[in-house]
Amino acid sequence: MRIYSKLTIVFLAFIIIPVLFVSYIVFYNSKNTIQKEVFSKLDVIAHQELVEIETFFSERKSDLLVLEYQDIYKTTLFVLDRFSQDRLNPSYIEAKKQIDQRLATFQSTYKYVDIILTNMEGKIIYNFNSGHESQIGAYVFDNNDAILKAKTGLYIEDIHKAPHKEHPYVLCLSGPVYADAAKVIGLIHLELDMDVVYKFINDNPGIGQSWETLLVKREPNNKIVFISPLK
Repeated sequence: MRIYSKLTIVFLAFIIIPVLFVSYIVFYNSKNTIQKEVFSKLDVIAHQELVEIETFFSERKSDLLVLEYQDIYKTTLFVLDRFSQDRLNPSYIEAKKQIDQRLATFQSTYKYVDIILTNMEGKIIYNFNSGHESQIGAYVFDNNDAILKAKTGLYIEDIHKAPHKEHPYVLCLSGPVYADAAKVIGLIHLELDMDVVYKFINDNPGIGQSWETLLVKREPNNKIVFISPLK
């Protein structure tokens, strides 16, 4: 190889290597800057989603607290329990009508899947949703001693699969029903369609079609379980 060719190669190497090095540094710094911007945006959105979820469930807890103390329970809950297997009995029909009228505002405003009343053992004696009346006489979902916990205060159960196809996954808020400030005479359960939650946490205009917010739960064995559907 002639000396001219060797000098040309050396000269090109002195040019190309620094250019490649500088290009890599620029690329690396740009990538880090973009990553920081993306993760910063994710942190802001995650915090916003958390606030929205906490606000939503705080409002639902308030609903439950209001519904726990209704004077109408004093006269109707015993009748509903006594005639739960004889729902054509005039006494049951009248008691159900009174409860329906009292709960209608909550059902229409917040679109609960159902509002359920049970006796102290967890047996269903009333459904606001007339399409679920076949459940009357059965017992509510009692995972992790939910009935026992609901007797002493507000309890939010785990998301679980529901028997009705139109609302496949529900979350239930449960609590005691009072005849007076100290006497618990039954339990109330608000069934919430999780699709309502999934929709509002993914309602982020301007983020893009590829964006997706997922709810997950950490299991005791440190495994992560998705509790919202994937796209």
